[in-house]
Amino acid sequence: MATKSVNPQPVSLPFVGRQEELKKFREMLDEPDAPWLMWVIGPAGQGKSKFLEACLEECENRKLHHSGIVDFFNDGLRTRWGVITELARRFQVENSTDYKSAFDQYQTEVTKGDLADQDVLQFTLNQSEEALINAIRPKRKGKPYVIFVDTVEEVVENLGIWFFEKFVTKLYPYFRVVAGGRRVPLVGGDASTWKGQQPSLCELKGLSVESMRQYLQEGGLLIDEMKTHLQRLHQLTKEGQPLLVALACLALKEDRLKSNDLSTISESEFLKKLIIDPHSEKTVENFVILELAHVYHGYSAKTLKLIHSFDQLNTKSYDVFLEKLIRFPYIKYHSDTGTTRLHDYFREKLSEDLWTVNDPTLETRTNISQQLAEYFEEQINKIREKNSRESPELDTLRHQWLYHLLFADRERAYGELWDLLDVSWHAFKYDYMDSLLDMAQYVNKALEAVGKYDKVLKALENSARVWMGLEIFWDAKRAIDLANEVLNDSGGVRRFELTAKVAYATALGRLGEFEEGVKMLHEAYKGYNDLLLIAQKAEKGDETAQKDLLSENGVATVHGILPERYLILNTIGFLLRNRGHYDEALKEFEQSFVLSHNEGDQTWQASAATQIGTTLRYKGDFSTAYDRIHQGLSIRKRIGQRGREAFSINALGMLQRDEGRLDKARISFNEAYNIWKGLRADVDMASVARNIGWLDYLEGKYEFAEERYKEAEEVFVGKGLKRELPNLLQKQGALLIGKASVALNDVERLGYLGKAEALLLKGVKLGDENNQPLYSALCLVELCRIAEMRGEHEKTSQWEKRLRQYENEGYRFEPAYADLEEILGRIAERQAKSGTKVKYELFDEATDHYCQMFVYLARYSSIRYRQRREFLREWLPSLPDELRHRACKRLIECWESHSELASIHPGFIATVKAMDDL
Repeated sequence: MATKSVNPQPVSLPFVGRQEELKKFREMLDEPDAPWLMWVIGPAGQGKSKFLEACLEECENRKLHHSGIVDFFNDGLRTRWGVITELARRFQVENSTDYKSAFDQYQTEVTKGDLADQDVLQFTLNQSEEALINAIRPKRKGKPYVIFVDTVEEVVENLGIWFFEKFVTKLYPYFRVVAGGRRVPLVGGDASTWKGQQPSLCELKGLSVESMRQYLQEGGLLIDEMKTHLQRLHQLTKEGQPLLVALACLALKEDRLKSNDLSTISESEFLKKLIIDPHSEKTVENFVILELAHVYHGYSAKTLKLIHSFDQLNTKSYDVFLEKLIRFPYIKYHSDTGTTRLHDYFREKLSEDLWTVNDPTLETRTNISQQLAEYFEEQINKIREKNSRESPELDTLRHQWLYHLLFADRERAYGELWDLLDVSWHAFKYDYMDSLLDMAQYVNKALEAVGKYDKVLKALENSARVWMGLEIFWDAKRAIDLANEVLNDSGGVRRFELTAKVAYATALGRLGEFEEGVKMLHEAYKGYNDLLLIAQKAEKGDETAQKDLLSENGVATVHGILPERYLILNTIGFLLRNRGHYDEALKEFEQSFVLSHNEGDQTWQASAATQIGTTLRYKGDFSTAYDRIHQGLSIRKRIGQRGREAFSINALGMLQRDEGRLDKARISFNEAYNIWKGLRADVDMASVARNIGWLDYLEGKYEFAEERYKEAEEVFVGKGLKRELPNLLQKQGALLIGKASVALNDVERLGYLGKAEALLLKGVKLGDENNQPLYSALCLVELCRIAEMRGEHEKTSQWEKRLRQYENEGYRFEPAYADLEEILGRIAERQAKSGTKVKYELFDEATDHYCQMFVYLARYSSIRYRQRREFLREWLPSLPDELRHRACKRLIECWESHSELASIHPGFIATVKAMDDL
């Protein structure tokens, strides 16, 4: 982080008005029942920072402990880690024993990167927070301590919720908090969150005409001519905006503005008079101010010296120069970082409205940012050479480095950005990840300003795909929303509209908005087909089509469009399969296969073939599934796609497992595992380890299964891949149920069932939260099994009701429902046979459940249906004649009521009749 070598002070300006606001602050200090948290909000230039300074001066006069003004504009305050460190420094407790011990443990764990233990990270960070609170909190209640924070609009949502709802509330009643910003952060605390008191809101408005009169009087500017123009000055300064009033006073003092001009001057000319005009003075100050308008993060003396060698400045003059520069109220100095930047209000005005200079924005930014990126990368490497441990300082430097790299070398920057997102994920720094995405969006806006729509949209598409890969779908949707804004501004470039629509629709589908997502994907597919026809005509020399493509910025080519169509079809197929709509999914995958085959794209052909095989496996059509998976595998082997080859081999293993060929499945899974191990694809290794664990479970090798599940869990939790956990939790729950079934005593049995129940409940919750309804349903089936084993029939009804909701919502999970019907049938049959007399109504109910089990199986899987027919051959002969005849009659009637199944599977009735004739 840059450090200041001087302590520049802005030009002294009067502080007038705000008496009611100051009264609120004094009440906060003096009145026990007054709110202890105050929001100070208002637009840029409304004097928020000046008001915080006045409150801080009040604390100084009362000799109260305070934090100084902690400015969230500081890049180091993007994480809990950074905020905790900064407050420890501010209150001088960073070397206290408990705090230092906990914080050192956290830093040690963060340094492990991929190997970091998420539980340890969370624990040590919480310990650091608690140690900080204990170190800075007074031992007894007396004069309150005060924390001032500014620019809270920079706080990302996750961090804001933690800081304002969880952290500072722990400091009550010993602390008061004053927070300044353009708006209240996205926090949702109620009265209980704020210790029974809602925060007070101090919304700053412009100065009144009377306050302006006082301001001018204290500044020695209330000359006679000025008195007649006060109303006009109030109008020109946006109804008394303090920043503009201060600048007007300064311009009047320096004779750049005449009081008599106020009656005739236009608003734009008035604003020009408030700043130095580069056309009239080609000074160093002017060029630096202009560059501050382009470089949002500002300069320190070191970085200014780095990128300039002005003849007017010698080496020792940069600190003095910046000290001189911040005499202008539109230049802000941040003591936290030792940096100087343009006030937001004027940064926008200088860039957009006021100055017309022959200096292209993008070129200026690129030149400055190239040098600054090299400087910050050098600083990062120096710290890394001295110490391999992570630190908030490194977070700050990385943020500044990436910011400038995004202007200087976007291709490299986006690669680095995705790597840093991954690193931040491992370090549990979700708030920092949010700030990185915000930074990328800011740069995209800058590119948009110079018409680089293609760069913007590609960046946003990449952003969305990263967030979707991390399975944070709302942030993906946020990136896509911004892309849509850019598209609207661009006048519509069809290729990019379609790209954004595909990403957006996929995010919607994964977020659970299935119908809307699939509808948008079909629209995008049609759009690509239309665009493809134009591109094909253009390649054949059609001049009209060639002109049409000019509006696409030359990006619409046949070669570029074809893969997008395959992607859309496969995505639609995946979303349909995720809801259990296997036949509809097959149509999409088949269409993708035919297109890619006809157009010679072997990569997508192999992908579609594998997806077809996997979908057929879900349907139970194992023979055809085997052929299609092998088809995809042979293509991938032929074209040398080693990693994708492993996907096909893993799919083959799952097929062999479902067929009951466990030995062959193990060979396939091990082969896929070893390929991914060689490629260091830990997530894929974890997925196949989960599959191997299921084989061990099916063979009764429970200890081996547990080891494999543990391996998978460590990766999924470590990577934060919550979507992978419901599947794993269902398998872990089933394993514990298996252990319970062979337990030696009731205590052991109930212990296993209790652990299984806890895991499965978590699986249901995560499945619902992460749009994995199939695994939520399978977890609910296992919960029904536990309830059956315990004899808790009310719970069985509860879980059954939850399962039926999925069916009512259009999900088709026949395997889950088949298992459910078998469980319900066993329960009803047991109840029917309990006591001295058979309860025929319950026995008929059990028979109906068993028949419905076969209905689900027949619709889902012909092979599973035929395998389960053995159930009839075992169950019916075990019944007394009376019950057997009764059951057979009811089974035949039930099956005949499903005419479509009776014609496809007539063997069901034949089997039942044979059993009835025994």
